[in-house]
Amino acid sequence: MDPQFEMWWSARGQWVEAPNLRRGGESGVQCLCDPSGHIVYIKRQAGHIHRSLRHPLGRPTALREAEALLALAALRIPVPGLAYSGARKDRAGWLRCW
Repeated sequence: MDPQFEMWWSARGQWVEAPNLRRGGESGVQCLCDPSGHIVYIKRQAGHIHRSLRHPLGRPTALREAEALLALAALRIPVPGLAYSGARKDRAGWLRCW
């Protein structure tokens, strides 16, 4: 198990984008302080997957979103920085935070 994932997944803050429930999953954004006291925003997603020919069984939608942020940053387009990005699959499905 990834201890960083556990730390971020269990951290709680104030909802700035209330969780929405749709298509069999939920997603939302919380504002909280990281361990060093910096204000961060954490996106939580559970059960949102994207299926394609490359990934017919699906993979977390937020994984695509995090990769898009990194690609835009590589092009020197200003985007929020990622302090952490991780995913875990349990019996209920994919859990994702970044």
